[in-house]
Amino acid sequence: MWNGKELREVDVRLKRGIDLGSVNAVSAELLEAGPPDVPKSDPLQEPVHEVHYHWVIKAPCLHAKAQEQYRPQPGPESDKAGKQSKKDRQPSAKVSYSPPVYRQPQGELVVVITDASQMAAARKVQVEVRASRIVVKGEH
Repeated sequence: MWNGKELREVDVRLKRGIDLGSVNAVSAELLEAGPPDVPKSDPLQEPVHEVHYHWVIKAPCLHAKAQEQYRPQPGPESDKAGKQSKKDRQPSAKVSYSPPVYRQPQGELVVVITDASQMAAARKVQVEVRASRIVVKGEH
């Protein structure tokens, strides 16, 4: 290879793989994301015929401080005077969505799954509660 002053011998490899790490998808429902930034390199430093960039797209995770949201319960019945009886004042049991719905700390409502088999049910719940996206519970 000519470097401006002299001819030098170089080995040109056939392929080179570069790991670009991982990027998070917007939703677990659609694991798509744009490519990460490709580092700039000098092709003359390590000349190759093909460069393959590799990266992993991860599903977004539930925030650790997210709070579960429960199904709305029907209101207690009142008597004719508008007062609730003592038995009606008892708190009712909270009923979770299946799969569960959480509110992220920034206010976003999300449906949470633990594995891909819950995706169909998660889509139904997402429409029902108007959640913005589906996320995965647990750490990557």
